[in-house]
Amino acid sequence: MLALPDNGVRVGLHHYVDFPRLDAPQREWLMALEGSRAADSAPYSFLAHRLRTAGLIAEDDSTVSGPVSARVNAPRSVRAALESALRASGIRAGEDIAAFEPVDVEVLVSFGSPSLTAIDVLARDQPHLLVVTDDAGVSVGPFIRPGTTPCSTCLGLHAADGDAAWPYIAIQCDGRRARVDPHLVPEAAALIARAVRAGTAGHDPGVWRLAPDALTHHGTPHRHPECHCGSVLGDDLEDCEAVGFEFGGADSVDLGELAKGAGTVPGNLSHR
Repeated sequence: MLALPDNGVRVGLHHYVDFPRLDAPQREWLMALEGSRAADSAPYSFLAHRLRTAGLIAEDDSTVSGPVSARVNAPRSVRAALESALRASGIRAGEDIAAFEPVDVEVLVSFGSPSLTAIDVLARDQPHLLVVTDDAGVSVGPFIRPGTTPCSTCLGLHAADGDAAWPYIAIQCDGRRARVDPHLVPEAAALIARAVRAGTAGHDPGVWRLAPDALTHHGTPHRHPECHCGSVLGDDLEDCEAVGFEFGGADSVDLGELAKGAGTVPGNLSHR
């Protein structure tokens, strides 16, 4: 919150909204928002509307009910560092979360392709963030909202469209332990915290690709036309492993097992 010379207030710096010629109560209301995205809009709904339109406060004040909570599903070697970074950013994680406590988002960390756990998480209508490690770095995202965004099966189908061998590779990756270059862990943790905050606020964080010498950002891929994630919910998703993937010339392989691997591979996260 920054004062303007005409008794007004500028909210924000890089992206800002100016409110000129305010009376004292209006200025006090705006100044009280410093450092917060929540506001009681009842006294000054016209001010709150402009702030919401600019994305400077939460779209729906009633949804702001406390700190975001996240459960990290990852090998112990990286889980502690990620949970520590999440807590440092104000997100409840790790020891702050009871064993069976519902959370706002699950962070699924895996090697090579998203874990098959993503299918079970999707069936529970649980928002989740995919984090995929490999021999060249870490990919953070996309953030998946069941029934709204593309799912891990969509990503696998996109990957298989560009690489006929990818389903076989994905199956092999699923059983391997995720590992991250220790030098990349702090940056990866910060990106995960950023994506969790953006996703739970209703925004699309896209996909961040972190390597030792580069950091790039990509948009979330589109839903794959052969995936049924947008038309089935709950227990029906158990069948997605079988119906979500088809490709010709594979009569000699177990398509059920192949689909399980292929349906969880991130297409735009594949760096070959």
